[in-house]
Amino acid sequence: MEDNSIVNKIPNLKTKAGPRDASWPDRLKEEYLALIELVKLNQEDDNEWFQIEPENDGKKWKGKCWYYYNFQKYEFDLQFEV
Repeated sequence: MEDNSIVNKIPNLKTKAGPRDASWPDRLKEEYLALIELVKLNQEDDNEWFQIEPENDGKKWKGKCWYYYNFQKYEFDLQFEV
């Protein structure tokens, strides 16, 4: 039986690095590619529910996420730091 969940369609991250590691740029590139693929898949399924973007160094991210319930849109600010 084939599993077609969205998680299996997103590229796996292979570089184990944090912001202080020398290979952080490689890890950040993988993160971007996975995020781009997730957004693309969500758009194809008409299932967009977030918008997010990083600062230049990729350590701080900000955006919004939203949810529809009873014909009302609930929107939340999103931010985190790696």
